[in-house]
Amino acid sequence: NPDAVLCARRGQRMLVRNRSVKCDGASERLLVMEGDVLSILKNFENQYFDRILAPRPKEGKRDGDLGKDFSGIEYLEALLRVLKSKGGECHWYDFA
Repeated sequence: NPDAVLCARRGQRMLVRNRSVKCDGASERLLVMEGDVLSILKNFENQYFDRILAPRPKEGKRDGDLGKDFSGIEYLEALLRVLKSKGGECHWYDFA
C-alpha cells in the first residue's frame, strides 16, 4: 500500500527530529519496505525482526484470505519466520 508506506516514511522523518524520543537510534533501526511480502522476506534470516507492522490479510488470492485458500496461512508463516520468537510483536493495520 503506497499510502501506508508514505505515512511510515513521514513518521520515520518525524522520529529523527523529535527530541523527546527516549530511544536513541530508533529512526536508524526502522526499516520501511514496500512490495510482495512473500518475495521480500525471503531475503531475511529467521527471527530477524523485533516488530512487524503489516496490513491485515484481506480477500483474494495471495492477499491473505484465510477462508478461501492457503495464501493467508502462507502470508502469516512468512511473517512469523522472520519475527523474533521471544518478545517479537506483529501489529496489523487496516483502513475503514
